[in-house]
Amino acid sequence: MTPDQFANSAACLQKLDGSQKHVLHVNNPTSIGRSKYATIRIADDSVSRIHAIIFWDGQHWNVLDTSNNGTFVNDQLIHKQQLITGDTLRFSGHSQWGFIGAAHQDTDSSASGSEVITTDANDFSPSITIDNPVYNRELTLVGRSQSISALLGQIVKIAKHRSSVYLQGEFGTGKQRVARSIHAAGPEKNQPIITINCKTVAIHELQSFQPKILMQWRKLPGTIVLNGLTELSSILQEALVELLQQHADFARQGAFGKISPRWIALSEHSLIDQEFNPELLTRLSVTQILLDPLRDRPQDIGPLAYYFKEIFADKWNKNISNIQDQVIEVLEKYNWPGNTHEFKNVIERAVMFHRSGELSLKNLTSGIGIDTAEIPNYEEHTLEEVEAEHILLTLVACKWKKTQAAEILGIERSTLDRKIKKYELTKSSHSRNWH
Repeated sequence: MTPDQFANSAACLQKLDGSQKHVLHVNNPTSIGRSKYATIRIADDSVSRIHAIIFWDGQHWNVLDTSNNGTFVNDQLIHKQQLITGDTLRFSGHSQWGFIGAAHQDTDSSASGSEVITTDANDFSPSITIDNPVYNRELTLVGRSQSISALLGQIVKIAKHRSSVYLQGEFGTGKQRVARSIHAAGPEKNQPIITINCKTVAIHELQSFQPKILMQWRKLPGTIVLNGLTELSSILQEALVELLQQHADFARQGAFGKISPRWIALSEHSLIDQEFNPELLTRLSVTQILLDPLRDRPQDIGPLAYYFKEIFADKWNKNISNIQDQVIEVLEKYNWPGNTHEFKNVIERAVMFHRSGELSLKNLTSGIGIDTAEIPNYEEHTLEEVEAEHILLTLVACKWKKTQAAEILGIERSTLDRKIKKYELTKSSHSRNWH
């Protein structure tokens, strides 16, 4: 199958031994069986004449069992099953097949009903996300501390090589941002970056990153990020060791071409302190970077505050001229248990609910613990009153786009609907303008 064929198809089915490969098209259901009329013919008496059908339902790929002997997905007997990349299929006792899907299908109604594939990887599973980052200000590492200066120097050096990287830091210290910055600063910047959630990933999902499967993608991943590495079970650790060995063999043979995927592992914990597979530790920690928490970098508070102020002023179309010195002083004294992640949210809330002019202490009251004695014109309110006001202001800022508002508030859309009903909020509701 050529790259162009794969680019114009939605998925493919291939034998795990690599002997057969079949393109699956979104407009034509694919039948599997021993009948000469089957799309994929399997000459095996244990396979029914039309044993199963694989079809696209407009959102997902599915397999439907139509046999007398059973169809199995990941060794589980099924009647109908949604498919994701890395799933293994078995038709009766016949040899196993692997499913490779694509992440997004954009329908162009003017193109004779054909489907156009906009990327070459599967994003149905919440354990795996795929992105094509661009090196812009969203990836900039901001600060003037010695820690940030040293980190920037390390990124430049690491980006030139293909060695694996282990990033350790507390929650919110920016491990994902550093990983994406390494990717964007290297020769692989125009290739996809894959993030695997090690806490939820299944073994068949890991196996979908075998080199022979990745080689079917129109664009080979430039970086594979393992988020929460220490959450992997011992079985998955062994599977990952085998997968890394396969990648090393492919790279050594030059099978990947000029750029082989780089592995970057992220964790809040030290690998040395964990009961961790020693071989995996060796393979993934060629280069190690320890990210300092924000409380140890007070010199970065000011630059970060102004950086995020500009970002969110643009986002919310606000004219924020300055940040009062008193605000910076208070931010520098706070412990920041959520690190930069928490800091960013505090600044966004302050900007989003401020009309214009300077940011002052009263803009921070909903974000961090500040002594109310420091805040002029303090008023007492119940938590429910504050919550109702906060939700209303968020909805107004989002022009009552509830999905966007729920994302900002950090709650499910259904939870937001219940709170709107509870507080009797409507588009005609008026803010109390407490701040």
